[in-house]
Amino acid sequence: MKILVILSAVFFIALVSAQIDRENLNYASQMVRSENSSDPNPSSSASHSDSSSSSESDETLADKIKKGLKILKTKFYSAKNCTLIPPPSLHELHEFFQWTVTHNKTYGTVAEKFCRTIHLIHNFRENHQHNKLFKLGKATFKRALNHLSDLTKREIRTVLMKFAPSTSTRSDPLTALPQARRSVDWRKEGLVGPVGFQYNCGNCWAWASAAVLEGQLRKCRISNESVSVQSMVDCATEYCEGCDGGWPYYGMKWAIDGGIIPTSKYPYLDGEGYCVDRKQEAIGFVDTPYVHDFYYGDAEYIKRIVSSYGPVAVALCVGDDFTHYSSGVFYINNCCTTVNHAISIVGYGSDPKLGDYWLIKNSWDLSWGQDGFAKVARGHNLCSIESTVHYAQIKDVKGNVCRIPK
Repeated sequence: MKILVILSAVFFIALVSAQIDRENLNYASQMVRSENSSDPNPSSSASHSDSSSSSESDETLADKIKKGLKILKTKFYSAKNCTLIPPPSLHELHEFFQWTVTHNKTYGTVAEKFCRTIHLIHNFRENHQHNKLFKLGKATFKRALNHLSDLTKREIRTVLMKFAPSTSTRSDPLTALPQARRSVDWRKEGLVGPVGFQYNCGNCWAWASAAVLEGQLRKCRISNESVSVQSMVDCATEYCEGCDGGWPYYGMKWAIDGGIIPTSKYPYLDGEGYCVDRKQEAIGFVDTPYVHDFYYGDAEYIKRIVSSYGPVAVALCVGDDFTHYSSGVFYINNCCTTVNHAISIVGYGSDPKLGDYWLIKNSWDLSWGQDGFAKVARGHNLCSIESTVHYAQIKDVKGNVCRIPK
């Protein structure tokens, strides 16, 4: 069995190497042709070039296979973070190389590149199989490769999905909310700020908090500036843990005294820093933060809040399907229920073929989903998305409160 695994790995490395060398040779041959275009005897030059390139290619390929065998002797491939797969086709390898160019990906070692190739091709195959179901009408959304596709599931789970939910319920029910409109897209009304990217920090809770506050600052005509995520990561430490998770409610609660700080005054660092008091730079303050917990979910209540209030923060349980969402209305059977990620709902609507949905904003960059946004099935408490909702009433720096409709 070990021999078969090693042979498969060697063949895979050889195939990857051959593709690399083939692309390098194509480029080299183009250069040779351009340089020899003025040569009086092009046939002899071409013959010499072909023979020397061929031997160079063989040497390079042999060296790469030797390196591959040396890597296989280490414990790297016996670890959980890299699993061997059936050798890829040239088409799949081409997809990988095109993807590295598109997303400007480079790797420090041959071992890492080998492993990242495996993860991406595995995801490419899963996407292909899923999209077959979509074409047959057996799935409601499509999957695609994105900038996260070479990461392991463990990396995504431990970096991008660090969320620390609270166990207590704090609520101030808005019992007299007006009836919800048929559909809402707060992007069209200017209440949604730019999409961001967490990078290597599990601070989705802070991005969701910022999305809520940005919506209220715009709705109350206080400011159109983006809200500093970093200020909450560094300073809202009483109940949250920076890059190790948090709760949107507490990000907004910190802004009662810490203030709503613009990103221009407290830029994003992709990590945790020291808390710097920027209260004098605040463009507003939180008057009262709210959170409602619904054990079985309450889509209608959340819909009414979104309709009359604006963007709100929610939490859900996400996995591999969500990571590679590209279009359609996200819905899966048997979704996990223990929330691990915070997002913001910025609208809702209905698709005549795919059903009711929430319009959500993520913090995984513009390369994810539909320019950073997605549609998630509404009315099913899918992945616990309708189990909790966070929002806040804010005030300007003079203390004038922007009242929530009741």
